[in-house]
Amino acid sequence: GEHMETVMNAAADNMKAAAIAELWTVTDFRGDAATKAAILGALRDKEPDFVAYYGHSYGSNIPGQNSGQFETAISSANANVLSGRTACITACSTINSVGVPATNAKCWAYMGYTGLFTMVYSKFVAGGPYLGSELTKDYMAATNAVYDALLDGQTFQNSRTHGRKAWHDVWLKWTAKRTLDPTIGPFAPAAALDNRNRLDFVGTANAVARPIGILQTPAA
Repeated sequence: GEHMETVMNAAADNMKAAAIAELWTVTDFRGDAATKAAILGALRDKEPDFVAYYGHSYGSNIPGQNSGQFETAISSANANVLSGRTACITACSTINSVGVPATNAKCWAYMGYTGLFTMVYSKFVAGGPYLGSELTKDYMAATNAVYDALLDGQTFQNSRTHGRKAWHDVWLKWTAKRTLDPTIGPFAPAAALDNRNRLDFVGTANAVARPIGILQTPAA
């Protein structure tokens, strides 16, 4: 819905700003600019090291958008477009459908969710503008925790640990808040727990988003 899109775009904007601050070069597509042709063209011509996506999956694939309609951009059929890269995909259920074939095609590592990913915002609690609410901010920060670690050069294994801890902390916080405030529904903490359990990666555990490849262990 409209609110979900607004919140996801805001989370993506926060990640983009963090990447630029770390001197990454960012190519950003959103809305109808994110067509299948534009996405695949950028992967071919700009040769990015790291691919990120925020939004809905489309049949458990990574979609583009054309004239307001989803179109499949990356699926098992062309997952080799991620070869030689790393990826972090904030969407439902793409680990097995895209991540596994991508890593089979030599994508170094692919982070995502094994099942539904849920972004909760304050329509589920009483009061406050949804984008500025405490609940929304907590979910946006937890969503981006895995990106923060990856942008900082941590391995995919350590980044998963960092991301899962962020979701765990949101679950603990809003479970405690529910005991004090009956207007907070069970979905607020429960979705964070589900996101924690579903955040995962496939590929090489000590891969890093930049530079591409394997984190080398110094010789003894």
